[in-house]
Parts: sequence; C-alpha cells; structure tokens
Amino acid sequence: MAGKYKNNIRKDKRGGYSYKITVAGGQYQGACKNCYSREKALAYVANLKAELRNKEKLSNDKVITIGVLGEKYRQYTLAKNGDIKHVRSKVKFFNEYFGITTPAVDIKRSDIDRLINYCRTVKNHKDTTIDRYISALSKMYNIAIDDEILLKNPCSKVKKLGLYNQQNFKFWNKNEILAIKKVSPLWLVDMIDCALITSLRRANIRLFNKDWVDWERNKIIVPCEHSKSRKAIELPMGKKLKEIIARNFDDNDTEYVFINKSRKTPRSEKTLENKLKESCALANVKYYGWNGFRHTAGTRMAQACVPIHEIQSYMAHSTPLVTRKYLDNSYTNKIAAMEILEGY
Repeated sequence: MAGKYKNNIRKDKRGGYSYKITVAGGQYQGACKNCYSREKALAYVANLKAELRNKEKLSNDKVITIGVLGEKYRQYTLAKNGDIKHVRSKVKFFNEYFGITTPAVDIKRSDIDRLINYCRTVKNHKDTTIDRYISALSKMYNIAIDDEILLKNPCSKVKKLGLYNQQNFKFWNKNEILAIKKVSPLWLVDMIDCALITSLRRANIRLFNKDWVDWERNKIIVPCEHSKSRKAIELPMGKKLKEIIARNFDDNDTEYVFINKSRKTPRSEKTLENKLKESCALANVKYYGWNGFRHTAGTRMAQACVPIHEIQSYMAHSTPLVTRKYLDNSYTNKIAAMEILEGY
C-alpha cells in the first residue's frame, strides 16, 4: 500500500538503529550499520536512499505518466475500501484529457486552470463537481509523492470553487419509505433502516464491519479510513438499531454485518441499486438512489428542528455550509417560523 513506511528509524535494545523506508514505490528495511546515534542513523538512511534512487535512475530513465498515476490511484482505493466505481470514471477522464502517456511532471498549474475551464464550458459541470475532479487528481499526485516517485503536486494551491452544492436534495416522505419497505426483502429492509437511523453512506452500510460496533458503550465507531471526511464517526446505538445489527451480527461468521448468505460476502453496489429500483417500481415510488436515504435522514432531523451543528456532527459534514442544504428542504421549519411571526 502506498506510503506504508514513512522513513521510520527505530532504536533497538542493543543501542543500534534500524530503518524502514519507501523509495520509488519500493519498501526497504534493515539495520543501520555502525550507527549508535540518531544523527548517524539519519545520515546513513539519507545515503542509502540516494544510492537506491541512483540505482533506479528515476530522474532519467523512468517516466511517470498520467496513466501510471491513475493505476496507482485505483490500487490504493481498492486496498482502502474496495469501491473504485467513481475512481475509474475520473481516471478515464484524466487519461482522455491529458493523454495516458503524458509525463506527470509536465502538468503545471496553468494546465489545471485550463482543465477547470474545460469542465465549465464544454462539460457544463458545476463547481462542486469540478472540485471533486481536482481533489481526485490531487490525490493521485499525493500517492505518487508518498511513494517518492514525484516531488510536486500541481493541484496543491488550487482553491475550492464551490462552497456547497446548490441543488435541492431529493428525499422520500414517511409513507413512501413504508411503501418501499413493504415490498422489499428483509435483508434490504434492515439495510434501509440502518441507513435511515445512522445516515451513513452506501459504502459504509454495504461494508458495515462488526469491529465498528461497541456493545458496551452502545456506540458505532466508523474508523477514519472508511469515512469520506477522513475523520472517525461516532454514532449512538438505540434499541431499534441494536436489534437490526444483532439480528445480522450473529447470523454469519464473516467480518461484515450485512452479507449475501449464500456467497458469504457483502452485496455489490449494483445489486443494492437494482434491488432498490425494483422495490421503488413495485411501490410506485420515485427512485432517488441509495443516497436518498441519507438525504431523507438529514431532512428528518431538520424537520424535527435539530440544531444545525448537531446535524453536522451526526452526518459527519466538513462544514455547516454542507448541512444547510437539508434546512432548505425542511418546509416544516418555515411553517413553524410563520406561526411564530403570526402570533407575535
């Protein structure tokens, strides 16, 4: 995995030093010979890294292309959470725009500005969509920098274009949710209820791990590596949620809570979406996608007049600006405000 060893130097029991380093994507470890101080160990490692770089001849012979960055990004994401659907589409876009054989070091800040203009004028992308593309490109470069095959990231000083997405979230009301659940199989009903109670994203629900459940403290703790914001998510676990998790928890011997019992593996994204489409069609309800449950959860909290900072914390949003979208959908709040003003 990219960046596993971060130039670690450790002192052993005998007073000597050992190293674990990453050079050009390769990982090396061993003893710092005849080094009995940290300064000498650091100098030893610096010389060793220089020798390894010269051996690989990275500066002259090995050209890191956009295609290579895209492949490393796919491997990194696959190792992290197994979900590369959106990564695949972004990598394909970069390969087509820049050229798969274009050296990564040739991409400058001016090229990023032209990419942004192309997305706006030709592709008609919104600013928030462009931000996601730039974020993905920046991640590709950062992975290469961690592997020490590149030195600079041309996206490092590019500011976000959109403060928050202006679109209105699409969500289901209570009767529509009941109609969907009525025609859905039990395993899908459990996943829907879990999504509505926790407001977790599809990938978190699909890959819900047993290690995330803290029965003693009645909490769900999603690790930072499985969170979109890269921050750990802590959520309380009520009676209904405990029953759902317990029912699926003891029913399999895998590390996941929600699985396909015949295959002993989590259900794929395609299976979830197709089954939800089928249930929506049977219930005669408009299909909004799996994210519709997250939007419904956020809107329900807003309609219940939960403070915006608490909704932000519960849904693990990066800023309150993101959470404001759910307040815009909450017509109940406007009615309550009107009644207050009329009775003043």
